Amino acid sequence: MRQNRNSSIRLALVLASTLTILAGCASKPEDAKVETTAEQAAKADTVATPAAPVLAALNASQQQAYSNALAAQMAKQWPQALSSWQQLAAQLPNYPGVLYNLALVQLQLNQADDAQKTVQQLLTIYPTAVEALNLSGAIARSQGQFRQAERQYLAAIAVKADHANAHKNLAFLYDLYLDNPAKAREHYERYQALTNDEQAKAWLGLLPAKEANP
Repeated sequence: MRQNRNSSIRLALVLASTLTILAGCASKPEDAKVETTAEQAAKADTVATPAAPVLAALNASQQQAYSNALAAQMAKQWPQALSSWQQLAAQLPNYPGVLYNLALVQLQLNQADDAQKTVQQLLTIYPTAVEALNLSGAIARSQGQFRQAERQYLAAIAVKADHANAHKNLAFLYDLYLDNPAKAREHYERYQALTNDEQAKAWLGLLPAKEANP
């Protein structure tokens, strides 16, 4: 029974490997532009990679409701998606994929407080859900709670040391918000080693000037 439950947790939180809550979609010509780009990319990537359902854990009616909610989310029909996920969350308050996707939609609708509450509900049930920890960090960052964001990203890495996007998110956090280029370098380099992303070279290339002028 426990094995099935753990399998459900893992499968319900399966996301595409490109999930990037604070991704940069262009090389960093200047900090102000990078910050804007990261904000835009965060929304785009959040929408692009919702959690996949574990259909075997749902009855036929719930499977259909999940599929409909997912379709609305992918079509960017935010009010419809929000309503659908809320209804499913009322039926399935412990189902991680529902809670995760509900938080994504709430964040997309600029309901950051609600999104964080939803993610915390998920983490209360599954405290080592790495994507939820990463998302919680992104929500905290969007609210200006930078140290809380740092704690959540570090918690994600403590669960999964090779979580590339948590390293990238930390690098952006240290680079753009916490003025710590040394730590930014550490996590940019770790992200680059894990992904071979060419953009990381450009991001790293701007750090020496910041390191020389602390």
